[in-house]
Amino acid sequence: MGERLKSKLEAVIEDDELIIATKRAGKIPTISVKKPSKSGKKKKVIEVLLLLPEFFSPNEIESQIITGIQKVRQRAHTSYVVPAKPTFLEMSEIKILDIEREIKAPIASKLLGIIASREPKITFEDVDEIEALVVKDIVLPKYKADFMSLLLPAQPVFLTPGEVQAREFVISPHLPLVSVAHPEGKPPEIIPEKDFFEEAFGTSFSFTSEGPVIIFAKKPENRKLSYIEFLKRVLRELYRIRVGGLPEAYHIMLPDKERRLKMVRAGGSITVIEGTGKDNELKNNEVAILKEKLRELFSQEFGFLVFYGKEDFLNFVRTEILETELHLEEHKRMYITQKPIEIKPTQENYDQLSELLSRFWGSFSYDLPDTSIDKLAVFLEDRFREFIAHYTRTIKIGDKLIPTPLYVEGSEGESITHYALKAFVVEYLHNKLEIPFKDLEKGKRSIETEFSLGNIRLDVYVSSQNLAIEVETLYGEPVPLLKLRHDIETRLEYGLNLWIVIPPSPAMLLRKELVEFAKYVKKRYGDRVKVFTIDIDRKELISIVGKSGG
Repeated sequence: MGERLKSKLEAVIEDDELIIATKRAGKIPTISVKKPSKSGKKKKVIEVLLLLPEFFSPNEIESQIITGIQKVRQRAHTSYVVPAKPTFLEMSEIKILDIEREIKAPIASKLLGIIASREPKITFEDVDEIEALVVKDIVLPKYKADFMSLLLPAQPVFLTPGEVQAREFVISPHLPLVSVAHPEGKPPEIIPEKDFFEEAFGTSFSFTSEGPVIIFAKKPENRKLSYIEFLKRVLRELYRIRVGGLPEAYHIMLPDKERRLKMVRAGGSITVIEGTGKDNELKNNEVAILKEKLRELFSQEFGFLVFYGKEDFLNFVRTEILETELHLEEHKRMYITQKPIEIKPTQENYDQLSELLSRFWGSFSYDLPDTSIDKLAVFLEDRFREFIAHYTRTIKIGDKLIPTPLYVEGSEGESITHYALKAFVVEYLHNKLEIPFKDLEKGKRSIETEFSLGNIRLDVYVSSQNLAIEVETLYGEPVPLLKLRHDIETRLEYGLNLWIVIPPSPAMLLRKELVEFAKYVKKRYGDRVKVFTIDIDRKELISIVGKSGG
């Protein structure tokens, strides 16, 4: 019986099924049916291979273990290096050599003449032979601007068949610089190295704050110097640069209805609370409302809350509403909310303040009307808006006014200001710098807008000058110089010259930073990069650096 169990096992799963395991080699599981038993039921038999373990005697295991182990050969890990013996040259062979800084292409290069030429051309001798090899696009490798002078001419890569005359391309990423025309006349030195806000209002501050900014603006005694409308527009432009878009605006003149005070907030808005100098401007319940609102500022986004009035009104707000001053010792204070910024016009001279205001809106030679600063702020802004509106409709080509969209392409999401200044640049290039719209030799447009070059799009491209012009409003750029640096790096990679055009308001607000930036790029890139703003009176581009920038 014991012998049988080694070779065969049976197990009954159910009354009508029987599983048989057998040790026969190579046995494939089979299913059969036995004859009916006495009960009259047939049984289904499943026969499968029986796998039994085999045990080896100890001596066999020992033998296998001994023969299966191999001793690993040890390798030496130490190598010996024979010290190199120095070789001393004869004294007569040591001399000072002149180092040639310029790397030149081989004289035998067939492209030498093309590289030295101002306008490289390719001539195809046999059209029939080229027809299958001509391309739509030619891809040039990207190079960092700093290394471009060290590169040999790049070889064009032919992609897909197409038409030669439909495309334009460059043989080398490093071409001799073309002498690009400069704006005419002597531009005024519009941007000295001073902070605009400090020059206008006596205090400089960083507008990169993460939260609201509280401002105490002192109202001047001379009503002609009243500047709140000017200040509101300056703060709006600061907000557009810092955040993008337009802030909400509230101007509450006290005394006012209680419900209006309940709406006060600084985040995402410019709110002005103006004291008129009358008695009992704020009742006790209104003071309590403002105290509550000021305690909510800690969790609001960037914006401005301005208290505008005479000294007694500002003192009342400082001591009765803000409750920010804790007198620790004499002449020392600690603030439990934001420390307010206190401003007042530094120029009691009307002419100096009005000059700053006119330059803020790009007006450098207009005879200003004799009116208050507030009225002048509104008037000059309207002039600038008319200038922008004109260029969205028409541009002047020669003596004719042509619909702007016929010559200037738009891009998705661009502002009206950006589109209009792009159109202005096109008109300026043609009328002031006398650059023709059409390249007669190549039979195509010489001035193009929204021009695609590799993976970038150029606002304006002048093919005859290898010049890209970028209009930068700087709206929504918390760190504006990063955007300008990106423009330079990406455009110079393609061997282009670059002009950057900035509207007057951002140019004035950022003038201190922009002057240093313009000096830096001039020192590093020479005349390949220039930074301009706009004179809307003469309709000219003006260098940011001016005379002092060199």
